[in-house]
This record gives sequence, structure tokens and C-alpha cells, in this order.
Amino acid sequence: MSAASSTSPLILASGSPRRRELLGAAGIRFEIDIPHIDEILVPGETAAEGVQRIAREKCLAAAARNSGRYVLAADTIVFLPGDHDSILPRGATRVVDGVVYGKPVDDADALTMLRCLSGPAHRVLTAVVLADPSGVVCGSTLVATDVLFVAQKDDLIVSYARSGEGLDKAGAYAVQGRGAALIDRIDGSLTNVIGLPLAETLALLERCGAA
Repeated sequence: MSAASSTSPLILASGSPRRRELLGAAGIRFEIDIPHIDEILVPGETAAEGVQRIAREKCLAAAARNSGRYVLAADTIVFLPGDHDSILPRGATRVVDGVVYGKPVDDADALTMLRCLSGPAHRVLTAVVLADPSGVVCGSTLVATDVLFVAQKDDLIVSYARSGEGLDKAGAYAVQGRGAALIDRIDGSLTNVIGLPLAETLALLERCGAA
């Protein structure tokens, strides 16, 4: 463990309870400082470009007011690649290479969103960015996980949308909750789908001397 990390806990620039739980379960000491930035995708960006930019902006915003501390930030999006001509849920945004599904605005929007995601496999992208005690980004990672919903289960999707569990989740579902019943297959990191790719994040902290 580095001298900086042994005397001052890591700053986690996130209000996500899932990220807090994952880091805490891994034994990482941290404090919370939630940056307030516009998490809006910019026209002309790809999904990967957008999620990495937003995570970096979160990290630098928190680092600017936490001099001398390591700062970790992340951003997660649910992404369906390709062209989609249908009417989008209100919580979705078109990007250059597909559609990004954010948080639904209500139960009806959640249902529309889940139906959109129940066809081909969708992708969960998380960008993780770490700044060193001087406020400079010292490392980052981008992790992609493909998720396939179960087929021919619209009654299950309707019931889940009405439960309200997914209203504060990107993509309108929580894989660590009742939403697990929607999942047929996950190719890649499970913790990435929850909100923080834990193995890759721990490797990043180690690589930069923050753990």
C-alpha cells in the first residue's frame, strides 16, 4: 500500500450505492464526494467516447477539490449497438453507433425500455478513471459486458417493470435484484453490470499505487 493511500482514504466520486457496496466488500477504504456535472451525451460521440468523457469529467471535478487524495470515478451506460428506427423510450438517447438507455422516467417508460433490450444482446459499458494526489489522471479502463435477456417472456418483463425496481437504474433493471430473472446470459464481468467492474478497478488502483 502506498503512503498516500495508507494515510488518506480514497475519494469515490459517486453517489451510487452499488459502487459503494462493491468497493466496501473488497476492503477498500474510501470517502464519498459526489461531483455535479452534466451527464449528457454530446452529438457526434460514440457510446464508448461518451461514457469515458463523463467518467473523466467526474474524476477531475472531484479531484479539483480533494488535493492530495486519490480520486476514483466511474460512469456506466446500457448500450444497444446498431440502427434503431422505432420510437425510443424517453430515457434513451441516440448516439453515433446505437442507442444508450438511461434511467426510465416512469413504469411505462421502463416497460418500453425493457422491451427494446429484450431482443438482441445489449452491452453494458463502464469507464473507470483514477486521478493521483496531484489531480492528474493516472489511469483508466473501459469494460464491456454483453447481456442477453430471456426470450419470449413479455409477462415477466411487464411484471418487473411494474415492480419499480428498475426506475433508478440505467436500462431499467437491476441484475443484483429481481431483475436477475430477466437474464439468460452474461458474457463478461457481472460486477460491471451492477455498476463497477471490480477486478479491473482493483487492478487500476494497484497499478497507480492507490491500493
